[in-house]
Amino acid sequence: MRDIAERTAFLEDWVAALNVGAEEVVTFYTEETLYEERGIKVAIRGRENLRQFYRQLYPMFSNLAVTTRKSIVTADHAVVEWTMSGTLIGKIPEVPAPSSGEAPFSFEGASILEFADDGRIAREAAYWSVADLIQQISAPRSG
Repeated sequence: MRDIAERTAFLEDWVAALNVGAEEVVTFYTEETLYEERGIKVAIRGRENLRQFYRQLYPMFSNLAVTTRKSIVTADHAVVEWTMSGTLIGKIPEVPAPSSGEAPFSFEGASILEFADDGRIAREAAYWSVADLIQQISAPRSG
């Protein structure tokens, strides 16, 4: 069992890795992890499949930034409220492409995490509003 301070530090490192890229972030997940993107209805089993998902996802953004607003941490679970912002320059599954080829965005979400005995993430369910993202990337841009 891990103490709360250790879990909290782990989450801070996890968020920092989310701001770097696929290779950095997947190290926080177990080999058999289950990752669910509830906003776009994607479920991914296994670290290698998650790595491929992130390798496809990260190039769709520039200036990607994830920040946390609040975390609730226990020995076995955590809930993390976060904000993701940046510029969408590609197409996300289940989301229309930006109307102008690229579009700035910022939206809030939350992840529910379950920790494995080794301290890594065994399951993540991420919740966010696809409608919020679509509204932002579909808005006409003044030039």
